[in-house]
Amino acid sequence: MSDIPITEKLLLNAGGWQAMKPARELLKSGRVSETKYEPPLLSGYVREGAKNYRSGLRIKSAIDVENLCSCWESRSAGKICAHSVAVGLGYLNPPAATVAASNEPTMPEAPGSTVRRS
Repeated sequence: MSDIPITEKLLLNAGGWQAMKPARELLKSGRVSETKYEPPLLSGYVREGAKNYRSGLRIKSAIDVENLCSCWESRSAGKICAHSVAVGLGYLNPPAATVAASNEPTMPEAPGSTVRRS
């Protein structure tokens, strides 16, 4: 079995628009963390309110995708939920740690603000 590449098209086909739209919001709001893909397992965490879901997908082929999320929707209805799709999006779009660390540009000190010693 060869490794299936993670793509937005694969995620959209697996979860549908009803999962993709909220998944994009989860990613945009910074709620997706620790994403990794070790074929066939895609895994990560999604925070929603006070809960932190361990989410992901088992990707056997482009049309054989199993949801691994611990949320109620996934467990009760067997649907591929927004949490697992968000993990896929997070894997495709990892956060830029250097940009997040500092949004403030570094400014040199204003002229005349240096302390002179005699």
